[in-house]
Amino acid sequence: IQTGSLEKAQKLIDKALANLQKLKTKELDKQNRLPLMFHNSTFVTNKLHIMILENQIRCSIAMGNRGQAVKQLGEAFHILCEDDNKLSYLHMPQ
Repeated sequence: IQTGSLEKAQKLIDKALANLQKLKTKELDKQNRLPLMFHNSTFVTNKLHIMILENQIRCSIAMGNRGQAVKQLGEAFHILCEDDNKLSYLHMPQ
């Protein structure tokens, strides 16, 4: 994004989101078999998802896709507010 090759950045973001979805499905499958102390792995994947979405929103704004950026912002808001309360605490205004 910083070098200005926004199409390439968008392709890499799409690949990262696809791999993240694979990771989340594997994590949900294994979650029933893991001891309770390993259930915090969803926090790590949600944090990674938020970071990827932030870059995707920046890329969409720079490319002029404001509607798409608002939709992605809603997805990030959904993850922060409904999926993981720890993340909403970490992303509070300073």
